[in-house]
Parts: sequence; C-alpha cells; structure tokens
Amino acid sequence: MNVLIVSIYGVGSYSKGIMAEVLQTELDKKNSNNYFYVSCSKSFDTCYFNKDKEMHRCDSCRYSIQNTLELIDGDFTNLKISDIAAEEDIKTATEFFQDNPAISKGLFFENYDLGEATLSTYISLTRDKELNFIDQNSYVAKIAYNCLITYLSIKRFIKNNAIELIYNFNGRQDYLRAVFRAAQSMGVKCLNVERARPGGFIEFYENALPFSILAKKKLIDDFWNESPDSIQVKEDIASEFFEKKRGGLETITRVYTKSQEKNYLPAEIRNGKPNIVLFNSSDDEHAAVGDEYKNSYWENQNEGILYLVNLFGTELRNYNLIIRMHPNLSNVKHDYTTSVLELDRKFENIFVIGPDDKVDTYALIDISEKIITFGSTVGLEGTYWGKPVILLGKGRYYYSDVAYVPDNVAHIKSLISSPLKVKDKVNSLIFGYYYTKGGVKASYYFQKGVFTEVYFKNRNLSKFKPYQKLHIYSGKLIDSIKSKMK
Repeated sequence: MNVLIVSIYGVGSYSKGIMAEVLQTELDKKNSNNYFYVSCSKSFDTCYFNKDKEMHRCDSCRYSIQNTLELIDGDFTNLKISDIAAEEDIKTATEFFQDNPAISKGLFFENYDLGEATLSTYISLTRDKELNFIDQNSYVAKIAYNCLITYLSIKRFIKNNAIELIYNFNGRQDYLRAVFRAAQSMGVKCLNVERARPGGFIEFYENALPFSILAKKKLIDDFWNESPDSIQVKEDIASEFFEKKRGGLETITRVYTKSQEKNYLPAEIRNGKPNIVLFNSSDDEHAAVGDEYKNSYWENQNEGILYLVNLFGTELRNYNLIIRMHPNLSNVKHDYTTSVLELDRKFENIFVIGPDDKVDTYALIDISEKIITFGSTVGLEGTYWGKPVILLGKGRYYYSDVAYVPDNVAHIKSLISSPLKVKDKVNSLIFGYYYTKGGVKASYYFQKGVFTEVYFKNRNLSKFKPYQKLHIYSGKLIDSIKSKMK
C-alpha cells in the first residue's frame, strides 16, 4: 500500500512532532508499504505562520523539518509541495483567480471549500470573523492561490502514485484543508491527526475535521463505553478535569481564569434577584468550518445576546442577566466584542462583565440559578457543578444531553422562567474522562503543556544547528532591513 503523510508546517505548530510520530510509527510496522512524506519546506513564502513573507521564518521552518526527518529510522520518500506541483496546476490556479479574484466563504473549486479554508487562516490571525477589514490584495490572496496549487498537486500525486491512505494534520486551515479535500475528491481515506491533550497524546479523525461535533462525540463516547475502568473509577478520573479547571490548572487548553480574583463578585449584582448567567463564546475559530456550527436561532451569537438583553429588560425584569464575556476575547477590539460591552446596564437588570475583568467565573456559576451558553466549555462545567444549562448555539456537547436545547426562539423564555432539573452529571463526566485520559499515547512525540516545547525522540524540535542559526539570523537581519525600507 502507498501511504502519503503530509506535514506542511515546521515551526509554530506542534504538528511537526505529531506528524513525525505518525511517520515513525508507520515505519516501525516494517511492512511492505511505501511511504511518502510531503512538507512545504519553502515551496511557498506565505502561510499562517508567515503572512509577511519573512525569509528567516521560511528558513526556520525548512531547517526544523530537515532536522526532524534526520531522526527518522526507516525508508521513506521525502518531498516538498514544489516537487509535486506541475506547471498545469500553477496555470489552473492562475486562471481560476483571474476569473475569481474575491475571496469569500462561498468560493469553491470542485469540492474544495477554498474560500473558507483561506478565511479560516485570516480569521485566526486577525479575529475579524465578520471580515470587516479584509484586504483582498494582501496575503489572503496569496494563500488562496497557494491553497489551490496544493489541492491540485496533492490530487495529482494521489492519482500518479496510487495512494490508498493519507495522514494529514488537523485539516481546518488553508493548505491543511487542501490536502483533506484532495483526499476526499479522490475517494482516498484520510486521517486528520490532532493533539488530544498535553503529555504526548494524539487522536485521529477518519474523513472528518477535528472540529466535527459528531466525530468528536464518537471519539469521546467510544472511549467511555469501551474503557475497562469501572464506572466509579471513570467518574473519579473525569472529576479531575473539572476540579483542575476550577483550580486554575492547565487541562486541554490554556488557563483563562488566572487573572481572576477568587470568589470576587461585583456588589451591584447582589440585588436580591435570581441570577441567570450567560457565558458567551470566542467562536471565531468556528466561523469558517462549514454549516455545522451555524446557529439554529439567529444569524450569529451577538443577535442572540441582544435578543436576551431585550427579553430580560422587558419581560423578565425579575431576573438579573449577567453576561460574562469569554476571557479569550480580551484583546479583540472588533464590533462583535465592543457591542456586547456596550449592553451593560442597557436595562437595570443587565450586567456585562468584560473578558479581562477580575470577577471569578466560578463564583458566577455558584450564584446562578441557570446558565446560558453558546457552546463554551463552561456549559459542561455548569452541569457538573449542579446547575441547569441552556444551550443556544452549537458546541462539543450539542448532541450529548448536557444542556437544554430550545425547540425554537419562543421556547427560550419558558426554559429561563420555568423550574429545570439539572441534566445527568454523567453526561458531563464522559467529556471530563476523555479530556483527562483520552487519546493515543505517542511513542516519540511529547509536549508537557499546551504551549511548551515540542519534543521528538527526546529532541527539542526548536533547536537548530550552528550554521542554521547563522543563516536564520542573517535572514532576520535582511527581513528587518526590508521592513524598514517599506
């Protein structure tokens, strides 16, 4: 069998360790398979990690991949995208963008959602999920062009080399989604690989993006159902996740509550009214992954928040609505964040707590009668801590009976004003169990924390050889001079 492993990035991403892990563990099987390993390695001068075309970043990426592959034991074919891209692919991409110069979410080439793939990168870089400030002549156009070349060249490579299996990292952004869609177009099984949690644990998504709600649900449910641990042991392990989160310890993502003051609550919300606490989401990473996260009630989360503010201000005045903005929005100055801040005290029972405010998230959970979320992990936590949760958006637990999901907009008011039982705590524990113990333990890749150094075979993949350091440093000087001359 011919197997293709694609690892685009060599810097800025833990993918460099994960995809090397995939290659080495495949080679360890010592079967008759033929393995091809494809990276960018300066095939393009623009990507998510190098939107400004800086020479030293491309050199760092290329050297990192080179150094990592020197650690591999076994035979494989090492290729760059530029090695497999044909003149015909470049010609097709050029002609396509001559006819389609504007990059929009609706831009497709065959089955490849080229517009969303490109804009997913743009939104991650700028947090501009509403595309209010996009410059169509910037790096966005260049990345889109490179995306199409990647898609076409991978398709060609699949056909010419009779590829039967592809390993790809993540699959959400730009060139990564190009690989995934090329595999789908050619009817070839694609395993998108991601980090499950720190400590060297990875997970595989067969013909699905890691952002797929149903694909993630299957991983989580299967892990719970197939575990040899007793129910009590599973529940104890799962509880660790929620206890660590509340204690400000790192779990599967960065800690967002470090700057909050334990047990602190603003005095003005202590007015004797029952509290409904709304936790919004930093949902920009879902803004370009298809319709699965499309809100069932409104065009976007902000419309929903405004609806709730008016509902509480006019019809549910005997309640407080406390809006806790997600801490991951603290440096986002776009309208979708500033407009929520402006809702504070629009009515006397509306309180907005900014993303960088020291108010304790868990103290808010404790004083709440009910919790409303748009998909944030705090929905899982709310159920764990014994609070009824109402879910008004799509999230990991949308199909998992962790929260009440309204039938329609009219149903929301009755859910808020009626007594609700807390959903079965086990439905949250299933997630906590996976987040604490799930994933496949890597043999060679390791990363202690969410943002710590990436290791492969006990080597720090951020380290360079002396001549490489010199080359990278000289490139940095040239980049600096070029930048000053602009």
